[in-house]
Amino acid sequence: MSNDATNQNFNPTKKIEQQVQPSKETSSNSKKWWLWGCGGCGGCLVIIIILSVAFTFLAGAIIDNVDEELQKDPLLQNPPSKTDDSSGHTGVKSEKERALEQAKIYSNDLYMSKEMIYQTLTSNDGDKFPAEAAQYAIDNLHADYKQNAVKKAESYANDMNMSKNEIYDQLTSPYGELYTKEEAQYAIDHMK
Repeated sequence: MSNDATNQNFNPTKKIEQQVQPSKETSSNSKKWWLWGCGGCGGCLVIIIILSVAFTFLAGAIIDNVDEELQKDPLLQNPPSKTDDSSGHTGVKSEKERALEQAKIYSNDLYMSKEMIYQTLTSNDGDKFPAEAAQYAIDNLHADYKQNAVKKAESYANDMNMSKNEIYDQLTSPYGELYTKEEAQYAIDHMK
């Protein structure tokens, strides 16, 4: 054998290129597998999305039907409260009594003014009591609105670091606490 024949057969660069590049048959098979694999997962994903959307619409329709039924049933809208009267019988609390109980919470726990309690009891965004029940609650609450104003003022001073002028404005504001000017001034004079 001649040197020329050996040199032609021995080309190290050509051998490395052949090892690095996969054959065209192997490359096209791996592309097909990748396409089917992703297509299979993609198909499953599409089915899951369609089922999720369908379930959402079905659940929404069921909830709407339940809401409509609840709107029709007055007992479910305002469930009666139980009370014991002086004779030991358990009965249903009247709307006025329920309004009074709610007014006590507003006065004792939230330190609301008389006007704020009334508005909250009768508001469509609040308790939705009729005006008659709300007025009964106000008339029978026996709250000390000046002390409520003091506690509310102290809360503004401690929690929000408001000045006395800011507190007074907040207490008397139609967008604030709705205390009378007299109650607000009493609060400013007696807060700790």
